[in-house]
Amino acid sequence: MFLKAYAKINLFLDVLNGRKDGYHNIITVMHTVGLHDMIYMKPLPRFIKVDMAGVPAEFNLSYKAARLLRGGRRDLGAYIRIKKHIPIGSGMGGGSSDAARTLVGLNRLWHLNKTDEDLMRIASKLGSDVPFFIRGGMALAEGRGEVLTYLKPMHLSLIIVKPKASVSTKKIYRVLDDMDYNHGDVKKFLRSCPCLNTDEMVNVMEKAAFKIVPSLANIKKELYELGAVKAMMTGSGSAVFGIFNEQKVLINAYEALQYKYSFVYYTKTI
Repeated sequence: MFLKAYAKINLFLDVLNGRKDGYHNIITVMHTVGLHDMIYMKPLPRFIKVDMAGVPAEFNLSYKAARLLRGGRRDLGAYIRIKKHIPIGSGMGGGSSDAARTLVGLNRLWHLNKTDEDLMRIASKLGSDVPFFIRGGMALAEGRGEVLTYLKPMHLSLIIVKPKASVSTKKIYRVLDDMDYNHGDVKKFLRSCPCLNTDEMVNVMEKAAFKIVPSLANIKKELYELGAVKAMMTGSGSAVFGIFNEQKVLINAYEALQYKYSFVYYTKTI
């Protein structure tokens, strides 16, 4: 069985406040994009084996997902191979998407007949944004990111740029907690959909990320200079995306960027 584990971008991201459990309350709008990892799985007797270059199984979120889904059923096993295309440390949810699609795939492979809601409950134990990837598309996420309201997807063309540098999410939050920043207005953003008023798009984590890795601000500036109607960091970084309305402008921008940065990718929302 082959599955695609799609990346996401954040079209809106506001951090509201810290929580007693160590997380933060956020409000965000996420959208899956065409960039994806490939997952291959087949049944095995009893054992779960995850094959992904450079990551030991016990630290792999897909391995943890498989163990959680299996529960006490020691008769169930699987071989899972993950081929990465989503850059690690990009803020595009690659590991979370892999884990979610592992749950979806093994649910079919093992004939468990669990609903999406069942899988989302399991996914919430693995990470804040893992439940979103069970269905993908476009969704408003609240709380830690696990309280979801699904929205009508939009059709956007974009370029994603990631420099070599990555940013620790914990460090971003630590820096952000000591900064003053303006909150976005998610209600105004949602009212602008599906036309997408780019003035209402915001990612408050940019302020902290740009302080830690100033080159991210330069990428955002370049995307605007190359014709993007909106450029913004996704998640806690370090990927920055630009939305383009004209295909010719997008192609010219892609050609200008592709040899300058370690990762440049043209894709669309799905």
